[in-house]
Amino acid sequence: MSSTPRKLNTSTTIQYNTNNPFKGTCLTLAFALFSVSTLTMPALAKPLTTGTLDTHNSSPHMTPATFNFDGHTIESRIQPKHLPQPPLNIAVYCQSTISTEGKNLSTTCFDKHQTAHLETQIVAALNTLTFIPASIDGKNVAVRMNYRVIYQHDKDAAHSVLLIPNLGSLQAELGVNYSEPQELVSKGWFEPLKATGELSGSFFKHNHTITRASASITQKGKAQHVNIIDTANRKYSHTLTKALERAQFIPGYIDGKPATMKYLAVAAYNN
Repeated sequence: MSSTPRKLNTSTTIQYNTNNPFKGTCLTLAFALFSVSTLTMPALAKPLTTGTLDTHNSSPHMTPATFNFDGHTIESRIQPKHLPQPPLNIAVYCQSTISTEGKNLSTTCFDKHQTAHLETQIVAALNTLTFIPASIDGKNVAVRMNYRVIYQHDKDAAHSVLLIPNLGSLQAELGVNYSEPQELVSKGWFEPLKATGELSGSFFKHNHTITRASASITQKGKAQHVNIIDTANRKYSHTLTKALERAQFIPGYIDGKPATMKYLAVAAYNN
């Protein structure tokens, strides 16, 4: 079983064009050539620095969690008859908490347009599947993995799903195959904030107050240069910054190698 993220099948033809899925939250769209077609993904308004490889890295050997299934597995569990009429080209952004055994402990998915029944069908499908777990020095660890599920349904009734192991904020520089940093559940930023009773999630949620922060995650999995992007409450900014600075991550990976890479933290608070 491979410990590095699987390569995407770039022979698949996908044409995905939509409005900014996070309009009004300082996010813009980034474009990158994908085989013979164009895949549209979100990026931060201020472009994130390209991940950099460390050729003198003495850090523990860490590998990210990744998919133990393919897009066809998700596609086969989606019932198009419950969705709007095609054509559909939709990016659904997801976060899964993955156990040391690769079990999907919980999944949150976000479709800005709230396409009828799509989020719920994707979450239901993902909750029945297992992942390849992350590890540190050969020992499996539980993490939160951010990724995209691209759903396409054309007028000829053909539909397909593409899985991408990142949210796309670095796609313009790195393409689609990189793995972005993953928060360790046992040493992460989410649990300490959740314990306060104010935080309801670590990902985008409909009808919730959102605070977003970016950080540079080193090859050793530590957060540096934490920057609050937007917030509705200064108290949230301070607590999120401190929690990120104390947290531990699996670093980002490019071509199977660890790299210093930007990370986007999303804290959803109860209104």
